[in-house]
Amino acid sequence: MYSFDEMLPPGTYKLFAFEGVPEGIWEDPDFMKEVAAKGTDVKLGENDSQRVDVAVIAKSELASTPQKLGVE
Repeated sequence: MYSFDEMLPPGTYKLFAFEGVPEGIWEDPDFMKEVAAKGTDVKLGENDSQRVDVAVIAKSELASTPQKLGVE
């Protein structure tokens, strides 16, 4: 379980939990486009506090994505 103690500005966020992807691949916009539908949407208002369960995206679900993008 991860916790964010910092205040986030109000807005809509998409949360991801990856199993076994190459370090830093989430910084690749093409990778994020490929997995966008697998994220969990969260909307935060002013001073909101939420607990969100995020499903882990299994390595097997992403097996071809890094290769497709040329990342090992």
